[in-house]
Amino acid sequence: MSGHVFGPGEYRTRDGRRAFVVHQLLNGAGQPYRLVGYIPNSQGWHCVQTWEPSGQYLEIDETAADLLPPPPPRMEWWSNVYSNGYISSAHNTKNGADHANNMCSKRAGLLRLTLEGEPGNERVVSADVEPQS
Repeated sequence: MSGHVFGPGEYRTRDGRRAFVVHQLLNGAGQPYRLVGYIPNSQGWHCVQTWEPSGQYLEIDETAADLLPPPPPRMEWWSNVYSNGYISSAHNTKNGADHANNMCSKRAGLLRLTLEGEPGNERVVSADVEPQS
């Protein structure tokens, strides 16, 4: 498994179903023991499930009912690129970059950076430049 420690919340199973952990059982020492929750089925029933704290349905093997950690957060930043090589500070919306550009001139392109990961530990997923005419 991923090393992620699961707790109450909404997740996806290995096969893509929605899964809800509603309670975490503790052992006698107060350590996480089992997760209790449910997976809604297509008929509207809730199938009660238990998982290991690691999200595994069975301790000995991977199954379709294993929980997957949530995807890392994604964010986009937009910067104006000018014909003189200057790149403006980043804006968290395209509209913000467009508004900032109205104060300047000769924008050659609009740079969009897509980052993934927790704040302080992000990585660039993609970088695209939208040429301007």
